[in-house]
Amino acid sequence: MNMLAVYGSPRHFGNSTFLTKEFIAEVERKIPSATVSEAELSRLDVGGCTGCDGCRRNGGVCIRNDDMGQLYDRYTEADTLVYSSPVYWWGISSQLKAFIDRLYALDLEAHKGKKLYVIAVGADETNGVQYELIRRQFVEICEYCCIDFVGYLPVSADDERPAKDNKEAIECARSLYRG
Repeated sequence: MNMLAVYGSPRHFGNSTFLTKEFIAEVERKIPSATVSEAELSRLDVGGCTGCDGCRRNGGVCIRNDDMGQLYDRYTEADTLVYSSPVYWWGISSQLKAFIDRLYALDLEAHKGKKLYVIAVGADETNGVQYELIRRQFVEICEYCCIDFVGYLPVSADDERPAKDNKEAIECARSLYRG
C-alpha cells in the first residue's frame, strides 16, 4: 500500500488531523509494509485553480509555481488516499478544496483505481446536513474519477469537546480502514 494523507486543517494539530493520525497508525499497525506520505496543506503554498486551462495546454503542468508541484507525483503514486478536513460552512476547508481543484491538471487516468477515505470533523452533531453534503461531494468526485470511496468518518468535536477526549471517535478512526 502506498498512501497519501492530505490534511486540510489550517490548524497544525486540529481534531481532524488528530483522528487522521490515529487512522494512519492503525493502517501502519495492520500493514507494516505500508508507505504513508503526509501533506499538511496549512504548511504548504497551494493556491486555488484559476481555471485558465494552462495545465491542459502544458501537458498537465500547472502554470502556478507553488507547492502543488511536489504533490502531483505523490498523488499519482498513491493507491490509497485519506483526506481530512474540519467542517467550514457546510463543507470542507478551503485548503483541501484548493488541493482537490488543482488535481484538474491531471489526466483522469491518474485517479483510476485509487481508494479514498475521508475524515470530516465539525462542531455540529453528525446528523447535521453538512456531513451528508461532504459525503455526497466525495461520492460524486469518486464516481467521476473512478476512485473507490471506501470510508467516511464524520465526527462531532470542537475546542470544548476535542477529538482526543472522544474514545468512540478514536475507535471509529482506528477501525475505518478496510483492507
